[in-house]
Amino acid sequence: MNFFFSLSAEGVKATLHIPKFQNSGKRCGDLKLFEALIVNEKWVVKQPSSVIESKDFLSLTQPIDQSVYFYGRDCDVLKILDENQLLDVECFTDTQPDFRCNLRIDNLKGGFSSYQSEYPFRMIKTLSSLYSECGLLSQPSASRVGLFIRNIHCNPVTSARKLFLYCDEVNELLDTFVVNLNRSTFIDLTQYKDRLESCFVYAKDFLGIPIYMTESKNGLISMEHTHPPHEAIRGAEKFHLVQEFKKRIDEKISQKTNKN
Repeated sequence: MNFFFSLSAEGVKATLHIPKFQNSGKRCGDLKLFEALIVNEKWVVKQPSSVIESKDFLSLTQPIDQSVYFYGRDCDVLKILDENQLLDVECFTDTQPDFRCNLRIDNLKGGFSSYQSEYPFRMIKTLSSLYSECGLLSQPSASRVGLFIRNIHCNPVTSARKLFLYCDEVNELLDTFVVNLNRSTFIDLTQYKDRLESCFVYAKDFLGIPIYMTESKNGLISMEHTHPPHEAIRGAEKFHLVQEFKKRIDEKISQKTNKN
């Protein structure tokens, strides 16, 4: 199954559109849309407010960026509450091609962009490490560049992790930020926009989806995402190679942080 999420940043408004159909035309039937959020280290599940329903979509005009949304039934909610854990409760969104929803953001100047903001269940039980190159943000003429990070974990935890911005060109740790499990975070990287072509971000024991935003002076806005490293490698050894690559990255950053 898939979970759906929103994002937020100063000066932008989000709208989430979730299809009621698969690419094959199959409809969601008696499935309902639910919202899950963490309150006092417990999952609280309810039906979301501010939903506009049309023939083909459920649209959330005020999605909560720290909540997650999913299809299910009332009996599924009881299981989640009983185990206090997000569960794989439906197969409607398990499709080929992948089931997609649409997250649209609008800024104050009328610019807008969109992103496919679904989060697969297979990722929510994993705490690996996040590596993402920043080349998509290398637009020196932009008025603002930034990075959204979204993690969803099955347990109701919000513990913090360090996210490092590293420049390979000069072998320098440029900055350190804080991200959290089960949170959406926006990190403004505008001050580094002239250097990002040679940079990457890295977080240990933290798996999430990085989404890059660039905004121009005239209001045009764009959202892009990168693919995980293993998708650029072919062969049976690709996951082992990525593991070794991340190990070297971790050692490189550890050397820099220990000096500080």
